[in-house]
Amino acid sequence: MLIQLACIHTYNDNTVTGCWYVCGGVVRVAPLSEAYLFIIHTLANQGCQQAVLPCIVPAAPPVIQEMVLLDSGLKMARESNRYHALGKPLYYLFSRAVDLAVAVPLLLALSPVFLLIALLIKLDSPGPAIFVQTRVGGCPCLPGDECIGGARAFKFYKFRTMYKHVTSERHRQFMKAYMANDHAAMAALQNGEAKGSNRYKLIGDPRVTRVGRFLRRTSLDELPQLWNVIKGDMSLVGPRPAIPYEVEMYEPWHQKRLLAMPGITGLWQVTKRSASTFDDMARLDIWYLEHRSPLLYLLILACTPFVMLAGKGAG
Repeated sequence: MLIQLACIHTYNDNTVTGCWYVCGGVVRVAPLSEAYLFIIHTLANQGCQQAVLPCIVPAAPPVIQEMVLLDSGLKMARESNRYHALGKPLYYLFSRAVDLAVAVPLLLALSPVFLLIALLIKLDSPGPAIFVQTRVGGCPCLPGDECIGGARAFKFYKFRTMYKHVTSERHRQFMKAYMANDHAAMAALQNGEAKGSNRYKLIGDPRVTRVGRFLRRTSLDELPQLWNVIKGDMSLVGPRPAIPYEVEMYEPWHQKRLLAMPGITGLWQVTKRSASTFDDMARLDIWYLEHRSPLLYLLILACTPFVMLAGKGAG
């Protein structure tokens, strides 16, 4: 069912806190952070006939609200059905088959490496060897799933590269500056260590351990995500899964990158990586979403080892 989307234009201060939608004749409210993809992917399954999305528009005469039909919203609904993972069944079946064919034997073959890395982490600093974090990506949400921004949330695994009990505030501040393309704020958080291919990455982070710096530079900290691939949370190839507080800072068009199954590697990693703005990264992810094919999947997968060995944009 295609949902009719409309838009509330707020003119007084250019801000909105949420949206309302009509489902079964009942008016309900959804938070702004969940509005766009939540409505498209979830409400259709509830038989909803109309939804109203918030929009931020340029300043206008002091009219509090005006409700208008949003044609681009209808287009977004059509695209969401076309581009999520199950919208291309042949690609999905191909990628899932390759994911399992590669991830399962690789996880078994690298088990001695896993044990060695875990030992080094434990010797270097107190705390668990595996870091578990909530990440977001992959639509649509299914019954029982935790949803953030309309996309599915899942437990994400990687080798711990930071000291135990540190907070995420530094990275949160960096992501805010990164999304705003605020070079001065990014440089202040990078302690003057970032340059060239790493200028858009949080370099010089005092939270990172000695072993953690090596793991990040070689991308070995990402190896536990092979388990995410086997579980079906991720694919080998796709956009990087987002952290929930990143999703809260997304502009509406950024949300489209969450429609794809997240991956360990992707088009951004093998082309731009940490040398691109956030908007450029989002555009690459969306381009991949719209043009993905078995050939593109295999090309990205084949390029990944060379990028890892070069260490470009890692750290």
